[in-house]
Amino acid sequence: MHPPAIEDDVITLLDPPQPQDTQSGAQGVFQVLFPVLGTAGSMIFILANPRPVAVAAGLVFMMASVGVGLGMFLVQRGLPRRRLREDRARYLEYLEHVREQLRGARRNQMAAEAFRHPEPERLLDLASDTSRLWERRVDDTDFLSLRLGLGDVLPRLQVKRRGEQTPMDRADPVCVSAARQILDGQRILTDQPVAVDLGSMGVVSLCGDLDEARGVLRSVLAQAVTLHSADDLQLAFCFAPGGLPLWSWVKWLPHTITDHTYDGPVPTRLVASDLQELGDVLRPELESLLDQAARARGTGGRPSRRLVVVIDAERLPSHLGFDLGEVSVRPQDAGVTLVYVVGDKRLEPSTVDVRFTIERGGRAVVEYPSSAEATGAVIQADRVSVPALSALARALCPIRVSQESAAESLAQDVDLFALLGVPDVADIDPQSQWRARTARQFLRVPLGMAASGLPLTLDLKESALGGMGPHGLVVGATGSGKSELLRTLVLALATTHDPERLAFVLVDYKGGATFAGMEPLPHVAGAITNLQEDLGLVDRMHDALYGEIRRRQRVLKEAGNLPNVHEYNRRRDQGEQLDPLPSLLLIVDEFSELLTAKPDFAELFCRYRADRPIDRCSPPVGVATAGDRPHPRTGEPPELSHRTQDLQSRGEPRGDRCAGRVRVTSVPWLRVLAGRHDGVRALQGGPGVDPV
Repeated sequence: MHPPAIEDDVITLLDPPQPQDTQSGAQGVFQVLFPVLGTAGSMIFILANPRPVAVAAGLVFMMASVGVGLGMFLVQRGLPRRRLREDRARYLEYLEHVREQLRGARRNQMAAEAFRHPEPERLLDLASDTSRLWERRVDDTDFLSLRLGLGDVLPRLQVKRRGEQTPMDRADPVCVSAARQILDGQRILTDQPVAVDLGSMGVVSLCGDLDEARGVLRSVLAQAVTLHSADDLQLAFCFAPGGLPLWSWVKWLPHTITDHTYDGPVPTRLVASDLQELGDVLRPELESLLDQAARARGTGGRPSRRLVVVIDAERLPSHLGFDLGEVSVRPQDAGVTLVYVVGDKRLEPSTVDVRFTIERGGRAVVEYPSSAEATGAVIQADRVSVPALSALARALCPIRVSQESAAESLAQDVDLFALLGVPDVADIDPQSQWRARTARQFLRVPLGMAASGLPLTLDLKESALGGMGPHGLVVGATGSGKSELLRTLVLALATTHDPERLAFVLVDYKGGATFAGMEPLPHVAGAITNLQEDLGLVDRMHDALYGEIRRRQRVLKEAGNLPNVHEYNRRRDQGEQLDPLPSLLLIVDEFSELLTAKPDFAELFCRYRADRPIDRCSPPVGVATAGDRPHPRTGEPPELSHRTQDLQSRGEPRGDRCAGRVRVTSVPWLRVLAGRHDGVRALQGGPGVDPV
């Protein structure tokens, strides 16, 4: 179940039609001269021919001239009015279409916001709905976007005029009035959910009436624990012992359990009665989050889990002494949100990102003291009672994220061509499929479905161009589907890329079954196996690849000493007469067998990776390899693992973490991020896809 799509855009109204002039100067002169000249000519004709027949003919011609002139005058006078009526009808019809579009967008916005931010009374029902429970993940745009209450919001689809109206405008007043009604009728949507992005806030303050503030906070936390799993969101609480009756429900929440420390035989709960104890309890969590934040500074990533710390300042001896232990990191950058409940804003920390002042009756004023956002918005805050939240917490208490659920969801077959948008393989139109791809789409194809149900996309471009490559390694046990994955990759790239932009060299060192039937593809520059009759091709491939590097360097130099193949193809696309220079993708199945039989290939591949001369010539000339296990001594990490078994038993790569974990190397390898639990991100390919 998904909410309706929200149209977030601005409609610029077309200018109203303008009335046309009744007649131009030349037309007016002609309308006057025609009857005058016709009458004068008739009089001359009558005087020159006084016979009765000539006189009658002259009089008829005179009357006809006057009638034609009068008719032309009437037609020219009524034509602009008729055109204006037609233009007005079309413009009013256009405005009615805009009105319907605005009404539909508002209905969708209201339905979508009601779906995303349900009323507090519905949360207990959602906790028993497996399709909605814990539906938000860290990477979702609405992660920790939580409803605060009801208030006035602006429509997401706005409308505006193209320009300001001036006194010199001669537009039709009826159309101008109708357009102004649409502009003035952009009503603010009242009594709509108002949400706060708690994930982007470092310090949040709830001040004012303490009972009301706690009720509002309970409403926010009820949404958080219903829509976010304990794997993605942790909650920590600090309150004085006297506040236990108000906070006793926290013991039931799975979000308060830590994985780092134990209280006897059970995991420690992130609950403390003073700030010193809170710091001791949270130290392992904070250290982990700060480490992730330090790594994220260089990679642009963000912590894989959020921590919300709730501090009820009533009766605490000192509630302002809590800090992360790292003054250079903002709480939100470390994945931490501190929520203070204070009686007066004078008791809140010196730096506050958002302040909610709660009054008796639930009226709340939202302020952003540390930003330039609009302040003073007034809403009617939601509140949840202690018994209601206790019932919700008890319902969530036995629920955990199943580690087998992802594997079960990946058990179904996926049709590759459906992922590629090809309804029928028999009706593939190469010219349509090989249309010019943007820089972002180049070498970017879906390989299967992830556990989330979304397509899992592989981007073989080098990291400097926003990709995951240009080199990759596929690791898996025998029979796990490595060859299936390579076939899927070849077919996906061949279906979506022009052979003038991408070529393959396919090396199959287990008899040729992996790429059987793919030789006729126009992309395939060579297909080599370890069969006896092909051993000569294997030997020649070594020299051929070195020669191809030199050839491409020469081509780039002759084309104007171009820096790389991207610039070469860009100029070719602009119309320069250049020969095709496709990127070359080398795919080797059973790489370890190839190195065993041909050890000198190790030097070739090391040169690709260490010296990387080929990157200048044709990036990303990568090597996607498959073998039963990583090389026992090279220490290269398996960045893309396909049902890998017992990764930790395969050796430590140069003092780094075990194979199967993502690590940063000096060479841009294909990166498919490993999961948190077993070091492997599950991948569902397209089994059973026959080559075409």
